[in-house]
Amino acid sequence: MLYVSLEEPRSATERQLHETVTAQAWAREHRWAQVRARQEAAAKSHAEAAAGQPAAQSAPIVLPTSRLAPAVAPEVQADVVDQAPLQ
Repeated sequence: MLYVSLEEPRSATERQLHETVTAQAWAREHRWAQVRARQEAAAKSHAEAAAGQPAAQSAPIVLPTSRLAPAVAPEVQADVVDQAPLQ
């Protein structure tokens, strides 16, 4: 590339940057389209569920409390001292 003008590497870099930015924009738009589709499906599902159940019959949801095991203290061990001489 001894006889390459200064504009050729610059234009190649600009072209690569443009392609990268464009690809990122398309990927971002695709992700948002997926999010919108999931939100629309969830809204449709909620609407169908709400249409099938009268509001008067809805009862509060009570979740059980978690039952944690009692804390067990670790056994206390005497300090172990190695009496072997250092070499």
